[in-house]
Amino acid sequence: MTRSILPSTSKLLDAPKTVAGVALLGYLLIFAAFLNQYGDLRHFIQIGTTYVNGSQASNVIKIDPTYNYPENGNGYDGQFSYYIALDPPNARYYTGKTAYRYTRILYPMAAKLLSLGVPEWVPFTLVLTNLIAIVIGTWAVAAWCRLRGISPWLALVYAFFVGQVIAFTRDLTEPLAYALVALAIYLFDRWPGRWALSALMFALAALARETVVVFSALYAVALLFRDSSELGQARRIRNAALFAIIAIGPAVAWEGFLWLWLGILGWTQGEGLALIPFSGIWNLYPLPPDKLEVVQVVVLPGAVCLGVSLWLLWKRVDARRRVEVWALAANAMLFVALLPPASLLDLTGSARVILGVILGAIYILPFTTRKEWFYLCAGIWLVSSAAYVLNPIIGLLKTIVPGS
Repeated sequence: MTRSILPSTSKLLDAPKTVAGVALLGYLLIFAAFLNQYGDLRHFIQIGTTYVNGSQASNVIKIDPTYNYPENGNGYDGQFSYYIALDPPNARYYTGKTAYRYTRILYPMAAKLLSLGVPEWVPFTLVLTNLIAIVIGTWAVAAWCRLRGISPWLALVYAFFVGQVIAFTRDLTEPLAYALVALAIYLFDRWPGRWALSALMFALAALARETVVVFSALYAVALLFRDSSELGQARRIRNAALFAIIAIGPAVAWEGFLWLWLGILGWTQGEGLALIPFSGIWNLYPLPPDKLEVVQVVVLPGAVCLGVSLWLLWKRVDARRRVEVWALAANAMLFVALLPPASLLDLTGSARVILGVILGAIYILPFTTRKEWFYLCAGIWLVSSAAYVLNPIIGLLKTIVPGS
């Protein structure tokens, strides 16, 4: 009897690369649908004429008379990554909160590298960078799920979460940052003795979006306690300290460089956090329809995730030893409960901020007995994604299939 060299159907269906392949196909469809709607790759960027006209310092950041700019003269955040990718030294004259925009340096520089220095290619490489990031991040989450004995297909909740989709269609930094976080966590658990690789991924993630240092700090503490039965106290402290230095040090050093160059720290130019939990949404009361969407998709599911994590920490001693539970609690508290009003104005601004909550919610599933709360939240997130992409996909179908 010859042994088949082909993997079994069940193994193929449960393979992380199969899940990542589904994410790739889904995002290729989303890309085609939005490109069909936008009509120009630069519409992913949301370029604002207000910022383009802010200076004449750059030879490549300038008004294109052949391009139909969006009516909103301010544009959106993706334009700042675009300017930095086009002209890193001179983009500072076009970015408003200059040091804050440069804090998230990895995404524009990755797009610049992929463009081979050709300015006309940057709109495409911004999209390509995030596409690659989402596929890799989905693979990492799926691989972690399989490692922990749960379905790798849960990674699709992360892949198609509405905030992820919005960030992809707006050329924002979150897909790259949280893909690196997902990869760092997988490496941390898959090869415990090679924690430096995990720390390096966390370091890159922090250079893509500074808020991910929440994960970096918690996993440094987790390393301190993980090998308590095998390593001496001095060695555990040394390993945890080195992990923190590798994971957070580059972001701190980069902030220092920005302070020397621009005279201000990027972290001080952000919106900050509310002092009282959920006061950000309360301060927007009475809520118009667009704010109700934020409550339904971000605030309520985020509050559920926060409640579940705090309940576990209160009721179960074993949960207090799980870094995953602390990561969910920290992300839900900081990026849902304490979001300021300015971050809750619309779904575009608030949903992408809570990608860390979605990761945390998936990562505590192996340690919970009741999972109905997760399926409820996942349903809300995915239905919102479907609503977001519905019209562009219908428009694409009408273009492809006459009379449809």
